[in-house]
Amino acid sequence: LPCKFFLRMRPLRPVFALYVLAYCLFRVHSEVEIPEKCTKEMELEELWNISYDFGKHGLFDESRLCFERYAVLNYLNEKVWCLLSEIHARIGNTQGAVQYAFVAARISGHEKRGAEGFFLLANGYMGMNRFDLARQNFYRAIRIDPSHVSSMVNLGVVLGNNNDYNEAIPVYRRAVAIDPTIMAARHNLGSALHTVKRFGEALHVLEALRRDEPSCFECILSLGHTLSEVKMLERAKAAYKDAMDLRPQDPDALLNYYHTKQQVIDWEDRDHLFERLK
Repeated sequence: LPCKFFLRMRPLRPVFALYVLAYCLFRVHSEVEIPEKCTKEMELEELWNISYDFGKHGLFDESRLCFERYAVLNYLNEKVWCLLSEIHARIGNTQGAVQYAFVAARISGHEKRGAEGFFLLANGYMGMNRFDLARQNFYRAIRIDPSHVSSMVNLGVVLGNNNDYNEAIPVYRRAVAIDPTIMAARHNLGSALHTVKRFGEALHVLEALRRDEPSCFECILSLGHTLSEVKMLERAKAAYKDAMDLRPQDPDALLNYYHTKQQVIDWEDRDHLFERLK
């Protein structure tokens, strides 16, 4: 499929034009031959399953090439473009991930199923440090599908990166209300509340998270930080000790544990801890 064909394809569907653009940009740079089993005549469902199986076993180049062949045959299926975007992100081709996500988003338009395309597009822009475009597309995904929790969590990260924590907090709260099992949303909400010095609310979130996720190192460490801020030093010390037990060599847990022990005038194991800090 010659790439120059794209220049003279005005009568064709706009969506197909997008497909050709994506195909030309990335298919021609492949250093891996398309697997033979994907070149045979077969039903689309079988080709999909073969492509998916390659990816499941970590053979991402082979999976990509097979899914690209599937896209040639069924280019209006937005799911294949979403998977191609995810594969390109996995192999470190952020530009490719953005391009394929763009096609997926354009195919689905503003239907609810199109949220995934905008979500992947925003993720790609995050990978390119284009946080303005990432923010814009996460909001688009949420407008299309108000229950798209993954977009809410990542939008909160983008907002936090721009120090817009007060805007991020209601986004995280909305995500937690929809799915309270998402640890990242709960932890990021607690951290955002801590950052804007709403320590009481942060404690409410982080203490519950500590009970529900006793092996979450980051959750326990964040709880220790908030307890320390409100001068609950004995409880902060206990939290840092729990974090240190999970990751004995982590310098952040070790340093905070040592510092908090000094604050409460607890000199037990002082020399041993000091040696570990060196």
